Amino acid sequence: MRTFHQRFTLAAKIAILLAVSLSFYLFWNKMILGGLIVAFAVVMMIERVSHSSYSFVERNGEQWLLVNHGRFSKTKSVRVAEIVKLTPMKTSFGMSHYLLLLYGNNHIMSLQPADEQSFCKELKCRMEKVEKE
Repeated sequence: MRTFHQRFTLAAKIAILLAVSLSFYLFWNKMILGGLIVAFAVVMMIERVSHSSYSFVERNGEQWLLVNHGRFSKTKSVRVAEIVKLTPMKTSFGMSHYLLLLYGNNHIMSLQPADEQSFCKELKCRMEKVEKE
């Protein structure tokens, strides 16, 4: 089993900072319900960023990629044999980058592992192993 954690991007940091500021402003102006809702959203954002991971595992002789986006979301499983293509992509203005995974019958998923090169190398190694079998 090999696990990669999600990258904590500048966009995620800014979004969390803005949401914390909004929550503080709402509490300061005695808008408790709005402040609680935004504070809950901040907790969910931090949970998703800090606990997201991508794991390569072997189950019943098959290679799998497990994508986990935190404790409050369902883990997605992708068979390595179904992966068609992995493409590095950039967002608008080049502010961030991610990996676009194409698998199965035209399903797509975006991934942001902290160490992209090692992730790509591990995926390539697992795909070659599947092709040999």
